[in-house]
Amino acid sequence: MPVARDLSPLRDNQGFGVGLNICTLNGREMPASVFSGAEEVQITSHEPKQLRELVTGLLPMARHVLLRRSKLAGQPLHLHYIDPEKSLSANSDALRDFIDSIQNTRAVWMPISGNASLILHTLRQVLPLYGAKQLALLNLLYVGESTLQPLLQLLATDSGMDFSFHALY
Repeated sequence: MPVARDLSPLRDNQGFGVGLNICTLNGREMPASVFSGAEEVQITSHEPKQLRELVTGLLPMARHVLLRRSKLAGQPLHLHYIDPEKSLSANSDALRDFIDSIQNTRAVWMPISGNASLILHTLRQVLPLYGAKQLALLNLLYVGESTLQPLLQLLATDSGMDFSFHALY
């Protein structure tokens, strides 16, 4: 996991403070400018090409939520990719490793995938494995289909996490 750098003095092209200390994608730090939808999201050779479009499409909405909720300002945002090309079991193992790396830290995390039902099923498999105290400092941010919002909110709150949501139109 990269060491957090204070990126809060950075400004986006509209003059607004970014309001985040760090943003990671699959454990790699990303530049703060990606929050304005810039094409600076770097993907590795083992990641699918559509990941860039997914991230650049979702980050401006995530930034909107984070700026509107003062409680979340300054917290790191960690994106976790749930890969539709992998099995539920493989995605669950990867999510468990990811949560283990950020549990007991104050942070916002956002699952992303081209398959919304896979997000739901992966979270349903993994989140009940943790106690509420382990996840109490985390905020689950979901940007996506509004039909999943109540289910994901229930999973988050039952796991001791706060929940934030923005519909994807």
